[in-house]
Amino acid sequence: MESLAALLLVVVGVPHAIWPFEAAKLRERIDAIGSRRSGSESEPKEWAVRLNRVLGAGLSLVGVALLIVA
Repeated sequence: MESLAALLLVVVGVPHAIWPFEAAKLRERIDAIGSRRSGSESEPKEWAVRLNRVLGAGLSLVGVALLIVA
């Protein structure tokens, strides 16, 4: 069961680390649902892109470490 959770961390973390702008853009589009602003015209903030990259790399590293230990 631990290896499944570790694999999930890697699967979620790698795309966020490699494509942080796209991940942040997707989040902006989801946040725009139900609001007056269009999701296609909103741009993610620079801090959100950096946060996606750092958290994605962190999730990936934790997942790989758990896979090695398990």
